[in-house]
Amino acid sequence: MNKTECKTPFTQEQNDAVYRRLVAGDANARDEMIEGNMALAAFRVEEYLRNAPQMAYYRDDLIGAATYGLCEAVDSMRKKGPIRNPKPTGYLTRAIDWRITRLVDESNLIVVPQTTQDRARAEGVVIKPPRLVPEAAALGVPDSSGANDVAATELQEEILACCQDEADRKIVEMRAMNYTQKEIACEVGITQKSISCRLRAIQRRFQERNPEYADA
Repeated sequence: MNKTECKTPFTQEQNDAVYRRLVAGDANARDEMIEGNMALAAFRVEEYLRNAPQMAYYRDDLIGAATYGLCEAVDSMRKKGPIRNPKPTGYLTRAIDWRITRLVDESNLIVVPQTTQDRARAEGVVIKPPRLVPEAAALGVPDSSGANDVAATELQEEILACCQDEADRKIVEMRAMNYTQKEIACEVGITQKSISCRLRAIQRRFQERNPEYADA
């Protein structure tokens, strides 16, 4: 377990206070709210895995999706501005859970039967099912199920065209090869939170260039 997972998430009172600063335009509030709720993202992943332990091999990708949802929710609150009776902690939790669920739904996951897991465990065998994370799903845009190779290549080129630097391109290319956000962070040399935020920025630019994906 890393340091982020060990931290205590912001309390409701702390989130209320930083929310007021966020919507008032405080330049530091965004990062503070994200950092303060990274543990919430990790906690929601563990809650999901408590009910679906067969998905434990997928933890790193789920953490990445939860972090992405957290960044997305904070940016959304900042963009919308102040509202009456805000409940930022609940809003963040719902956004995180939605990203976790969406990632699982889009990833065409292979579920290993419990009997197989029990037998493998008894024999000391570690089961490592393949990660099936489509490149488009990694960026939060719909996968072109059944699309031919030309269409898939064109989609990848469209996504790469939304990258602003070599780090962005590296992130997209590694996601296309099914690397987790944690693995990409180690390779690129930035934090996993930065990976999630970069992916969200790429997604936003992609949707601006391709309005048909705007509601995806």
